[in-house]
Amino acid sequence: VVFDQVGTPTFAGDLADTIAHIINTGQTNKTGIYHFSNEGVCSWYDFAKMICKLSGNTCDISPCYSEEFPSPVKRPHFSVLDKKKIKETFGIKVPYWTDSLEVCIKQLAEAKKKKMAEQAKSSTANKKEVEAHKTAMETAKKKNYTIATTPEEVALSSNFEANKGKLPWPSATGVVVSQYGVHPHPEIKGTQVENKGIDIRTTKGSAIRAVFSGEVSRVAKGPSGMVVIIRHGEYMTVYANLQSVSVKTGTKVSTKQTIGIVNTNEDGVSEFKFQIFKGTHHLNPSVWLSR
Repeated sequence: VVFDQVGTPTFAGDLADTIAHIINTGQTNKTGIYHFSNEGVCSWYDFAKMICKLSGNTCDISPCYSEEFPSPVKRPHFSVLDKKKIKETFGIKVPYWTDSLEVCIKQLAEAKKKKMAEQAKSSTANKKEVEAHKTAMETAKKKNYTIATTPEEVALSSNFEANKGKLPWPSATGVVVSQYGVHPHPEIKGTQVENKGIDIRTTKGSAIRAVFSGEVSRVAKGPSGMVVIIRHGEYMTVYANLQSVSVKTGTKVSTKQTIGIVNTNEDGVSEFKFQIFKGTHHLNPSVWLSR
C-alpha cells in the first residue's frame, strides 16, 4: 500500500453527525466552504495497518511508492484538510481518525453478526415451513383425505403441471436474490446452505399472489412472518415471510389473487420465500415460473 500519499480519513458517521449538529442548532445560515475530515494525519499504508490491527487481521502489508501503481489520475502527496473554520464557526469537536476507525470497525462487525443471525434465523424458518407443510399433509390424511384422488383434484394437478414454465410470479415486481439448491454460505467458508425454494426481493408493501388456483391448506406464523400454503391437487406452493395475510385455511383462491403483503425487515429490505412441492418433494420454482 502506498506510503507517500498523506491525508486524513473521514468517517461518514462523524460527517453525518456534524451536518445534523449544524441543522439542529439552527446554524444553516452560516454559508460558505468548509473542510471536514477526522483529526490526525496518516498515509494509506498507515491506514491499512491500523485497519488490520483494530480488526484483528494478521495479513502482511508492505509499503510502496505511488510510482509502483501508475494511474491516469494524479494523486497529491499531501491532502490534509484545514478544519479550523468549521470547528470555530459551528463549535464542533472532531474525533481523531483512529478512534473513529475503531467505531466504524465495531459497527461493521455488529452488522455482520446481525446478518449471520438473520441467515441462521432464515434457515430455521425454512425448516419450520417444511414442517408446516408436512403437518398439513398429515392433517389431510387424518381427515381420510388423499391428495389428488378425486377427478377435480387430478384435473387440478394436471393443469398445474401443464403450466410449468408459465406460472405467474408471486409478486408483480421482484428479483431473485437466492436461488434454489445448495450454495456456499455467504459468510462461513467451507459451509454449505440449502435453499428449498427461491428468495425474492421486492418493494415495500408489495402484494403476494397465488401463482395458480387452489385451496389454502394452512396459514401459520413463522419466525420471520406469516406463512401461507396453497394446495393445487398433489402440488403445494409455499409463501413465507409475509407481514399480513388476507386468506385463511380452506379459502379457495384463483391465479394472481392477493394472499398477503410482503414483510419488510428493520433494514428496509422486503423479501419473501417461495417454494413448490409435489407431495413432500421440493421442486425448483425458477423452472416453473414464467420468464
